[in-house]
Amino acid sequence: MDSVQIAAAAAPASDAAPFALRVVLLVVFLAIAVLLGSTGYLGWRGRLTLAGRLGVRTEAALTDWESFELTNKVAGLPTLVAGVIAAFSGVAAFGLSTLLGSLVAAGIGLLASIVLTVAGGVMGDRAAKVMLAGKPTSPASCVGCACGGCATPAAG
Repeated sequence: MDSVQIAAAAAPASDAAPFALRVVLLVVFLAIAVLLGSTGYLGWRGRLTLAGRLGVRTEAALTDWESFELTNKVAGLPTLVAGVIAAFSGVAAFGLSTLLGSLVAAGIGLLASIVLTVAGGVMGDRAAKVMLAGKPTSPASCVGCACGGCATPAAG
């Protein structure tokens, strides 16, 4: 027997990842990649809307359009990179023939995508809070009439 036949005989058959599992991992991670990548790109380019469901939706981000746009521009690039990582980890999980290799690639890719997405959201939320802290607030006597003077005392 040559060395290839000995190595093939010594390797247990149970180490191989089932093809169906590898295909499922590939499809799931490509779907995650499309969702994260498109959300990140649209946020980075300022194309997300307040009426939609995508993007960072914290209290500071939803205060007004400017803060929403800033939050999602800041969070956009890390979210886009998280989508790229998800795509690569799906391809890696599909390409690795062992079960352990496929699961490790999928696990590391999923963890990295989650960490980057959350970090981007936190950075975007902080940017919105800093922006809002610099804006002047309405005095207590303002009743919200949008007259610009805020000289009318609040009723009550």
